[in-house]
Amino acid sequence: SPQDISEEDKEQMLEIFDKNWEDQDQEVAAVARQGLLRSLNEGKLDTHFHLLKKDEGVLAYIRFDKKGDEENDYYAGSLNVNASVRGSKVGSAVMEQTLRKEAHEHVILANVVPAAVAGTHYVEMGFVIDGSIYVDEANKEGGGFNLRWDETKNPFYRAREVTTAELEQGDVEGVSVQRFHIGDELGVHRILTYANEARSRGEVITRYWTDESDPMTRYVASEPDIRLERAAA
Repeated sequence: SPQDISEEDKEQMLEIFDKNWEDQDQEVAAVARQGLLRSLNEGKLDTHFHLLKKDEGVLAYIRFDKKGDEENDYYAGSLNVNASVRGSKVGSAVMEQTLRKEAHEHVILANVVPAAVAGTHYVEMGFVIDGSIYVDEANKEGGGFNLRWDETKNPFYRAREVTTAELEQGDVEGVSVQRFHIGDELGVHRILTYANEARSRGEVITRYWTDESDPMTRYVASEPDIRLERAAA
């Protein structure tokens, strides 16, 4: 629980956060940092952290907050890995293991901005993109994807059974693949808009990957949401 985290560790956690977010959308960063601070300081019983430490230093951490509207839903926030170990993938591997463990016990919700390459790893790991959200909805600023990991449904999506190369060829029945360049605000707005349009059609994005020749080009594969299909059946 947050009460068990030392003040020194809290300071390190904030330093890691600030470093990871220095090149991201600062409006989104401010909201995320506020949420992290609130969770660290309030010490709620329905919030828990997973920390990876070595030699008294924090290498990575994730925060889980219970969502009040659904009994088994937890929000995963503050997914941060210390830059000193990011290249070694040690911190990322531990974070993935933690997410998988939590996903076996709960439905995990999260958010990620399109510019973060980590978002592609989250979706390939097990999350789906279920629409998008803006910090400033009126001006369409500070946008990010809504992520959901439901272990009872996510493994059964068609797009997860084939390679990205097959998806790019567009021959997978029931799966729609789109390509976006997110190197500017218009491109980011387009991919966020598409995520919401897919949701309005009763679809989720089940695969999300980066073009090998251009890191600012992303592919998304969407298909019918299994939750809605099973509810209608």
